[in-house]
Amino acid sequence: RAVMKGWMPGVGDFAFSLFSNKASPHSTKVSFYSAQERYGDRDDGEAVLRRALGGGGGTLAEHHEEGANVAIIQISLPLPLEVDFVFSSFKDSEIPATADANRIIQAAADFHADDALEKVINERRDAFSAKFDGIFGLKDAKCERRNKGNACWDGRITEVGQRVAKAALSEVLGQMSFTYGSWYKGKDPYDDKGVEVGPTGLFASAGHRTGAPSLFEEGFSLMLLRLWDPSIARELLLSWLSKIQPDGWIPPTLSLGTSSHKRVTHRHEKLPQSNHLATPPTILLALESMLEQGAASQSFLRCVTPHLVSWLNHIRRGQKGSVKHSYAWQGRERVRCKGGAHSGKMTVTTNSSGLKDYPRSRGSDFSVDSHVDLMSWVAASLRVLAKLDHSAREGGEEAWVRGEEALARQIDSVHWNNDSMAYQDRGEAEKSSKKGAERAEFADHIGYVGLMPLMMGLVKGRERVRTVLKPLQNARQLESPAGAKSMAHLNNKQTHDWEYGQADNEWRGKVYVPFNYLIMRGLNKWYMSDPELPQAKAIYDDIRASVMENVVEVYLGSGFFWESYTGAVGNGARHKTWTALLLLIMAERY
Repeated sequence: RAVMKGWMPGVGDFAFSLFSNKASPHSTKVSFYSAQERYGDRDDGEAVLRRALGGGGGTLAEHHEEGANVAIIQISLPLPLEVDFVFSSFKDSEIPATADANRIIQAAADFHADDALEKVINERRDAFSAKFDGIFGLKDAKCERRNKGNACWDGRITEVGQRVAKAALSEVLGQMSFTYGSWYKGKDPYDDKGVEVGPTGLFASAGHRTGAPSLFEEGFSLMLLRLWDPSIARELLLSWLSKIQPDGWIPPTLSLGTSSHKRVTHRHEKLPQSNHLATPPTILLALESMLEQGAASQSFLRCVTPHLVSWLNHIRRGQKGSVKHSYAWQGRERVRCKGGAHSGKMTVTTNSSGLKDYPRSRGSDFSVDSHVDLMSWVAASLRVLAKLDHSAREGGEEAWVRGEEALARQIDSVHWNNDSMAYQDRGEAEKSSKKGAERAEFADHIGYVGLMPLMMGLVKGRERVRTVLKPLQNARQLESPAGAKSMAHLNNKQTHDWEYGQADNEWRGKVYVPFNYLIMRGLNKWYMSDPELPQAKAIYDDIRASVMENVVEVYLGSGFFWESYTGAVGNGARHKTWTALLLLIMAERY
């Protein structure tokens, strides 16, 4: 048994008790360390723990200081063990702050023995379930069975499927964190060192496990959180927007503090963030959904809109493509020689796009690049800004609407490949004898990039829509039992795409839940209501059923929500918050 007493602003006097009723006092060892620690950005929790352990070994050094702000308790117990940890606030208790340790522990033990804790847990669990059912309505949701029927049975989502959906929501709620510390800004996309900036703080819900919260991933989390708790979604959005720089740039990822820096560099990733790079504006899609549900007041919109306009203008200025009014992701990775030196050649990798190794042009001169996914993101963002201005009654929506319509026409003009009958990037071929803008050729790949105009509702004309949808109905292209694949094995000419499954093999054939969600969102919002496009509803139903069954099956087998899927196998990072969009797919909330 052990008790720690203390005081905190806003909490007052408190006690932290731990005890085990199943361990003999003779087989238990409790060590306690307390000290005054001066925290700085470079003084992380690991450093404090090393000092408490005396610089090495696994035994805590007994040490006590008056006015300590750090306390570490080490308990050694024989296995199997069961330990109860109880936090007690004297402000909410009948026990006086002057009570001795025995009385505090006895009160905690009585609380446990009377099943009071179990009662509180059950009350909170029931309240969570009631709120969950009220918001998402999965008990009444309809679905189509696939394979084993883990997610859907007899036209309804199973209890197992509903339980996995709750776990998906919990995955996002459990990763919300506040981090504080400095970050590094690079002078260009290839700066490996950068200049230290800050310190600053960030409230975010995506990417904390990697040590680098991601603005790209945050947008997907906000699509879910705006339904569960709109106030939290607004706070998260404001926290990210508060990091906007004078030129309108927002760092795509923010690794704050020494502990986070270590996790990033341990994966051999770069810390510095460059304002030459952009990131997909997913948070604008989340804000669009908040508008539609009435979860954004006029005062809130008037607060965030200037920041969003500045950010989008920075993207449009800094990510220009080779053709007028086109866009291209800047900062393609340089090929490194042995020893780490840059070779001068460029890889097809565009990390800033979010689709990292999805193949772009093969040439070494990316100044002639034009990327259809980025143009689609910009066009969709202009549409959202028009809605923001309309809702905030600022009166500038017409200009944004005209901009979106012009870009939709430009996408057709620049990125539609009549030979392949698909939207595709343009760039320099690997070996090109052409000069100037003539070097820009279509990158003949079928996948998420070419589907972006569909996801954003920018494809006009039924015949064009039917053509774009065809790969989603072809098992040799994008259709799969796990959902729509990121890249097709065959292009539309039915010839093998030799880049399928190559490079890092991340976005070259694997299935990603957030982009399946965007496909379904696009079909649901813009195409399924057209009676002349029955294939839109058929594809929607097929993708929804496949994603639901596959994610549920893999979760039941592994206990994780994975970054991507290859059939019934999870890939990449575990605990990926964007896969929690499974819940919105089940609930059909877009």
